[in-house]
Amino acid sequence: MNELARLRRILLSDKARLPCGFEEALRGDAERMLSQYFRLLGKAQVIVDVDERGIYRVSIAAAADGIYPCKKPNE
Repeated sequence: MNELARLRRILLSDKARLPCGFEEALRGDAERMLSQYFRLLGKAQVIVDVDERGIYRVSIAAAADGIYPCKKPNE
């Protein structure tokens, strides 16, 4: 591996480090938002990754056993 590729890998690895508690806060926010629409079964799964271009890829997965009826905007 050449030095430039190694440096890039190190910088991306450093960028991928999230502040302490970040994923847990994101999971909580996602669960609060999703629980307004779905009957969630357990906790959501949150994955934050950085691709080779330095772009963050965020994946949120949750299981639900039902959907709540939609409210009209003025309710």
